[in-house]
Amino acid sequence: MGDGGEPEDETAKAGDAEAGEAKSGDAKPGEVQVELVGRTDVGLVREHNEDALLVVRLDDASRDLEAMRSHPLGPRGTLLVVCDGMGGAAAGEVASSMAVERIAQTMLGDAAPKPLPGAPPDDEKTARGRKLRLAACDANGEIFREARANLARSGMGTTMTTLLLAGRHAVIAQVGDSRAYLWRKGDFTQVTRDQSLVNQLLETGHITPEQARFFEHSNVILQALGVQEEVEVQLSQVELRRGDRFLLCSDGLVGVVTDEEIGAVMGACDDLEECARILIEMANGAGGPDNITVIVARVDGEVLPEPTEADKVEYRLWRIDPETAPEPAGETDPGIEPARYSEPPQPRRRRSPAVELASMAVVCGLLLGSVLSGAVLYQRGVVCRLDAQAAGLAVLADGRDSGVRTSEGTVTLRLQPGHHTVTLSGQAAPEVSRDVDVASGAACEIDFAPPPAEGAAR
Repeated sequence: MGDGGEPEDETAKAGDAEAGEAKSGDAKPGEVQVELVGRTDVGLVREHNEDALLVVRLDDASRDLEAMRSHPLGPRGTLLVVCDGMGGAAAGEVASSMAVERIAQTMLGDAAPKPLPGAPPDDEKTARGRKLRLAACDANGEIFREARANLARSGMGTTMTTLLLAGRHAVIAQVGDSRAYLWRKGDFTQVTRDQSLVNQLLETGHITPEQARFFEHSNVILQALGVQEEVEVQLSQVELRRGDRFLLCSDGLVGVVTDEEIGAVMGACDDLEECARILIEMANGAGGPDNITVIVARVDGEVLPEPTEADKVEYRLWRIDPETAPEPAGETDPGIEPARYSEPPQPRRRRSPAVELASMAVVCGLLLGSVLSGAVLYQRGVVCRLDAQAAGLAVLADGRDSGVRTSEGTVTLRLQPGHHTVTLSGQAAPEVSRDVDVASGAACEIDFAPPPAEGAAR
């Protein structure tokens, strides 16, 4: 778990690339085999790491990442958690650490939320969804109480994305804008929904995807654990297929690396350790403006069906309680507050025209300011065309692996404006470098000529 130590100690990783390496064939008949790696990095700008990650095997409470580098999925499942803290001083580190610990305690405990009165009994998947929701609400309450009791931690909070692998499915719970993705048979899909201002404006049609790229307030989230007394936990679920690859990450990755770039890495790397390393290198190569945390997991085993064209995944909010369910009645388990997790969301009250107009004015003001300053604020980099004349070489930008690999034709590399050294590296070829000056709005071409003939002057 990343707990906000000094930067040189920030990277936490699961296992060794040479030790405990498991192949898909290691799964025994009837078992689901899980491989996973977790890493967290402070980035290049922040002084402290406010992200936290946790992997716990619920059958024996093991949190040993190296021991769980490859393991059979037990009856209770394996829990993956990524949290991105926020708050003054070191409060963000405290909130994210409190969240992962409280979530683990609740998931390991015996308390089991029950369906609403009159609802049919839960199946195993729905029961796990309720438990994940309860764990998030427990963490929210604990952080909220600590923030109120300690003035130095007032206003602290954290995002939360949890993924429970159990049985033949994955259950995901989300608060905030950390994300979970699924790579399946070439398709890379986000299986969470950002609870952020920019995403709400996109979904309501107030801005376009192109305007969202320039949106100045893209870091404004609408929900976080610990900020309010109650929290709405969004659930989703996925039926597992053989070879599914999951990614949990904080916005330190997705804020500077596109989904297309991340998906390409997820599909190309069979070594999960290498995959996690490249993703963090890509985020740092794009400036590393925030802490970066990733958990990469893969499931396999003959017990899982092979994916087919009918198994394409898209995000859908999973509502485990009917909208018209009656109010809870009667006694409840000690220590469990039904109102926190079992009541369906209440319909929002219609606001007055004056409030609606005021809200729209705020949105329009934010959007106008964002678009006017977008050319300066949006710094995803300049796309450079690179002709390598050889395939399979790693492309390094200023000494860091960019995640790009050369092909027989032209490939593209994203660089920030300024001076850079681009290097091609491969086991069977000597390293060769080119210096390039990148300017916004100007064409960027990097030509690696074929090596000179033997005996020719260099």
